[in-house]
Amino acid sequence: MTVVHHPLLIAVTIHYQLSTINYQLSTITYFPMSLSALLDQSLSLQRQTITADASGAAVRTFATILTGVPCAAGPAGAAVVADYARRDMIVTYHVYTTADLDALASGGAQLGDRFTDGTRYYLVKAVLKSANSLVSADPLYQLDCELID
Repeated sequence: MTVVHHPLLIAVTIHYQLSTINYQLSTITYFPMSLSALLDQSLSLQRQTITADASGAAVRTFATILTGVPCAAGPAGAAVVADYARRDMIVTYHVYTTADLDALASGGAQLGDRFTDGTRYYLVKAVLKSANSLVSADPLYQLDCELID
């Protein structure tokens, strides 16, 4: 049995399928979703201070500057880990939050700060802020971190 595909029949079929898809897309109602609904962890933001002890040696301590920051943390992809490794930086996790860190913490989130839940520590290596009003009215911070258990 030989099947013959007529170009006009193929074009009509493709047009019909695209029209159906366009109709289905045009009838979908989009509801802007708050990204805050995806933040499943509550972390504290800590800032380091370096002081000298009695012998003059540097001592690093962390003070909590924000508590209860809604966040989501997840492992960084292999490509991201490799990109940072080329710069001699260790980044193993991303921490995301919609809390306006620039307004809530003096100077915003800074390199060397860390997020913690009390048992895990995410040392901040890079801070990326984006605000895309088409996605969410909230600012979104992506903090590239090194996980320290």
